[in-house]
Amino acid sequence: MKNYEILKHYKKSDLRRLAKGKTSEIVGLDSEKILIDLSKVLGNYESIKNNVEFRKPPTHTILEVLFDAPDHCVKIEDLKRSVTKKIAEYQKNSNEINLEDPNKKYSLYTAVLNAAWDYEGDLLPAEANILRVLRNELSISKKEHQYMMAHPQIKRLFFDEEMYRYELEYLSREGIILVYKLDNDDYFIVSDETVDSLKELWGIELENNQFIRLVDKFNNSELSEILKNFNLPISGNHENKVNRIILEEIKPSEILYSLPLSQLSSYLKRIDISQSGRKEEKILKIIDHFKNNRDIVIIPPPEIIEPDIEDKILSEEKRIDLFSNLTTQQLSNVLGKLNLLKSGQKNILIYRLANCQYNEINILNVIKLDDIKSTSRKLGVKVNGTKANLIDDLISYYSDLIIKESKLPTKELFNHYIELSCQDVRIYPQAENSEVISTASIALDFERVTKYLFKNVFKLEIKTQRFGKEDPDGIIKDDEGNIFLYECKTVLNPPYKMPIAHRLQIRNYIEEISKTKDKENFKGYIIISHSFSDNIMNKIEAINSPLDAPICVIEAKDLAAFANKWETNFPTDTFPIRQIVKNGIVNLKDFDQALH
Repeated sequence: MKNYEILKHYKKSDLRRLAKGKTSEIVGLDSEKILIDLSKVLGNYESIKNNVEFRKPPTHTILEVLFDAPDHCVKIEDLKRSVTKKIAEYQKNSNEINLEDPNKKYSLYTAVLNAAWDYEGDLLPAEANILRVLRNELSISKKEHQYMMAHPQIKRLFFDEEMYRYELEYLSREGIILVYKLDNDDYFIVSDETVDSLKELWGIELENNQFIRLVDKFNNSELSEILKNFNLPISGNHENKVNRIILEEIKPSEILYSLPLSQLSSYLKRIDISQSGRKEEKILKIIDHFKNNRDIVIIPPPEIIEPDIEDKILSEEKRIDLFSNLTTQQLSNVLGKLNLLKSGQKNILIYRLANCQYNEINILNVIKLDDIKSTSRKLGVKVNGTKANLIDDLISYYSDLIIKESKLPTKELFNHYIELSCQDVRIYPQAENSEVISTASIALDFERVTKYLFKNVFKLEIKTQRFGKEDPDGIIKDDEGNIFLYECKTVLNPPYKMPIAHRLQIRNYIEEISKTKDKENFKGYIIISHSFSDNIMNKIEAINSPLDAPICVIEAKDLAAFANKWETNFPTDTFPIRQIVKNGIVNLKDFDQALH
C-alpha cells in the first residue's frame, strides 16, 4: 500500500507531528498539502539507508517481520510476538552453523563482527560498511549474518523488551513504520515505497516467490551446473535442487552470471522473451520478467451470466404462501420442469421456487390442472374455467389479499425476534380460535419489531415502506441528516443466501435514490436476517451498487442483543449508526465498539 493511502487516514495532528523535520514547511499548510508532501518523502532510499542500516537489534528483525508479512502489515498486538519468534528461530538455526568451517571463512567474519560490536558497544557506520564489503567478498548472505549475530559465541541478536520498545518508537517516529486501521483492527505497516527501498538496501533483487519461480524454470542439468558453480551438492531431484539454491540465498543475478551465454539464450527462449543483447542485457531481461510477474498468466474468471429475472406480480411472502399449498412432490415436479434443483425438504423447495427467476404465471403454467384446481378449492377460489383463468384467479386472490400484522404486542414479539427472522410459526398462539398466521404476516411482524428497535430503542428517525409502492422496508435518518436504507429478510431455512432477485431489488432501490437530491446523504444499505451464507461478501459485491456507499448485513441475534445493551446503558440517547455501517458483515463486536 502506498504512503498516501496509509497516511490519508491519519489525524491532522498526527500528520503534522510526523512531518516535522521531514518536509520543509508545515506551518500554515493545510493537511492535504502536508499529506502529499509527506507521501513523497517517506520511504525514499537515502532516508531508509541512513535510518535503518546502522541501528541496533532488533530493528532489522522488526522490519524483516513486516517485510515478509502478507501486505507487509501485522496487527499491533501481534508484532512483538512475531519478532520474538523470529529471533528464537535465528537462535535455534545458528547452532547449525560451524563457525570454524574453512570453506565458508565464517571465523574471519565473526572475528570482525565481534570486534566491531565490542568497540563502544555499538556498530558504527564505518564498521558496518566494512562488514558489508566483507560479506560480499565472502559470499555471506543476509540470513547467514543474522544466524551469526544470534550464535551463542556472538550473542548480539536477542530479544530485549526495553530495546524493542525504543527501536519501535524510533521507526514509527521516522515514518518507516506506519499505523493503519483495517476492519476495526490496528496494524503496523511498511508502505510500498519503504519496501522498495528495503529491497535495494538488503540487495533483494526478487521477492522469494519470484525467485522460486525463476529457479524452477531451469531444467535438471542446468540446476546441477548452478549448484556446482557455487560448490553445493548436486544430488537429488529437481525439487531438492531448487530448494537448495533458494536456501543458500544466492542472488539471481549471480546465478545467471554463472551460466554461459548459450544457456541464457535457451532460458530466454523457454520463457518466451527476445534472446537479443549482451549477457548483461539478457540477465536484466530475465530478472525484470519475474520482478514484474510477467511469467504469471492470469486467466480471467468465467463471466457469470445471471438469468433474466421476470417481473413478479406478488411479493415474495405472498409467493411463499401461494406455493405452500403444494405438496413436496408437486413442488419437486415443478422445479424439475423449470430446470431448477428439485431436491430438499418442503420449506427449501418453497423458498427456492418463490425466489427463482420466473414469475408466478410461468410457474403455475407448468403445474398440472388438477393440482391448480386443488389449490383453488383449498383457498375458496372458483374452480371453473380454463387453466389460464384459474391461474389469473389464483394470482388475483393473493394480489387482493390484505396481509396484516399479528395481534401480538410489539414488545412481546421482540422477545421472539430471532424466531421471527426464520419464520418460526410456533411463537404464535396455537388455540383453535387463534388468527391464521401466514409467511407474509410473520415478515410484517419482523419488520414491525425492526422498526421498533431503530425508532424506540436507538432513537433514530424512521420512514417505512409506502403501501402499494416498491420501496425498501425502511429509511433511517440520523441526527446529522445521513440516510440509510434497510431491508428485513425472513428465511424459511437459514442462512439467508441473497438470491439474484434480491440483489437486483437492492440495486434498483439504490439506483432510485441516486436519482434524487438525497444521494449525497445516502451512507449505506443495511440488511437484517437470521444469518448469512459463507459467500455473502461475494453476493454483496455482485450487487454492483451505483453509489459508493457500504452495504452491510446484520444477524438478528446481534441486533437484538445490542438493542438490549443500548437501552440499558443509553435509554435516552440516539445511536450513532454511521459508526457501525461498513461494507460486509456487522457483528456484535462492531456494535460494542460504538458503546465506547
